Amino acid sequence: MNTPLRVPLMEVAPPTPSSWSPSPTEDVWLLNLDQVEPMSGAVLSRRKIKAGDVPTSTVAFDDTHVLYSKLRPNLNKVVLPSAAGYCTSELLPLKPDPRRLDRVYLAHYLRSTAFVAWAVSRTDGAKMPRVKMDALREHCIPVLELTTQRRIAAILDNADAIRRNRIRVVSTVDEYLHSAFFELFGDPVGNSKGLPEKPIADIATVTTGNTPSREIVAYYGDHIEWIKSDNINTPSHFLTKATEGLSEAGLRVARTAPAGSTLITCIAGSPSCIGNAALADRAISFNQQINALTPKPGIEPEFIYAVTLFSKARIRAASTNGMKGMVSKGALERVRFILPPKDQREKFVGIFRKAMALTKRLEYASRQAEELYGSLSQRAFQGQL
Repeated sequence: MNTPLRVPLMEVAPPTPSSWSPSPTEDVWLLNLDQVEPMSGAVLSRRKIKAGDVPTSTVAFDDTHVLYSKLRPNLNKVVLPSAAGYCTSELLPLKPDPRRLDRVYLAHYLRSTAFVAWAVSRTDGAKMPRVKMDALREHCIPVLELTTQRRIAAILDNADAIRRNRIRVVSTVDEYLHSAFFELFGDPVGNSKGLPEKPIADIATVTTGNTPSREIVAYYGDHIEWIKSDNINTPSHFLTKATEGLSEAGLRVARTAPAGSTLITCIAGSPSCIGNAALADRAISFNQQINALTPKPGIEPEFIYAVTLFSKARIRAASTNGMKGMVSKGALERVRFILPPKDQREKFVGIFRKAMALTKRLEYASRQAEELYGSLSQRAFQGQL
C-alpha cells in the first residue's frame, strides 16, 4: 500500500479564474448550478449569451479548471469543463498544478463521499450555507505519483460510467411509463381525450400528517416510519426509508396511511416541490407538510399514484402564491383528476406493475454500482488501489 502524501488543497489547486477575455459580441457559455447533475458533474444544458451581457457576479474558467460548488446542498456538483466560459460565483474555479495533481483525479476526490461529508460539516450560513474558505484552505488532499493518480482516475471513470448507465436505464423505464399513460389517457392536465373528471375527495380519502410533540421523547422510536417530504422528493416512485420513526405511543397521536396510499408534498420551501408524489408500499406515519391520498373502494392505488404524478400542474395551481408553496387539505380535495373507465385503468395498472418490477431490479443493480464506486473511491484515496 502506498501511503499518500497529504498536501493543502489550495497549494496544488488554488482558486484561479481564467484570464480568457472574449470580445463583447462573441457567444460564450454561461454555466449555472441548476445545469449541473449531482455526482457525475454532467452538464445538462449549455446556455450561450453575448460576452458583453455576462453578469458581473460570474467567474471565467477554461478547460484546465475543476469547478467546485461551495454551496450546500450542491456540494457534490463538480464540473470538468470541456471549454472556456463563465460560471456563477458559487462555483469555485480550482486550477490544479499539472505537475502535481491530475485534474480528473481531483474531480473524483471532490465528489467522494468522505470529502462531501467533510465539506457539509464545514459549512456556514443560515439561508444559503457555504463551505468556509478557511476550511478549504486548511484541507489536505492525498497526492500520489501522477501516473498513479491517472490510473486511479481511469478506474473511477469506468466505475462511474457503469453507475450512470444503470441510472439511465431506470430513466428509460420511467419514460416508457409516461408514454404508456399518455397513450391510454392523453394529457391529464389538459384532459386532451375528454375523459370524465372527479374531485380528489370523490376517489380518495385525504389525510394531512402531523408532528407528535417533540417535548414527549417517548413518542419517538422505531415502531413505525415517520415520513417527511425528503422521502417523497426523490426520483423513486416509492417512498424512501425514513430517517426518523415513532414509538407505539407516538403512533397513537400520529396520522397514518396504509400501503397503497399516495403521499404528496403540499407545503414546501420551494414551490417547485409542491405536488411531488410517491407511493407507499408499507404503512407509514407522516408530517404536516404532506397529504396522503388513500384510494376509495374500486379505485386502483397505482392509478391514483400515476394520475397524481402526471397531474402535478393541477395540484400546483391550487397552491398559494407566497414564498412558500402550500396546498391545504380542502384545496387538494377540490382538485379534479381524470377518471377513465375501469377496464382502461386496469390495463395501465398491469403495465405499471411490470414496469415497477423491472425498476426494482434495475435500482438494485444501480445501488450495487453506487456501492462499487464508493468502495473504489474510498480505497483509492487511502492509497489502496
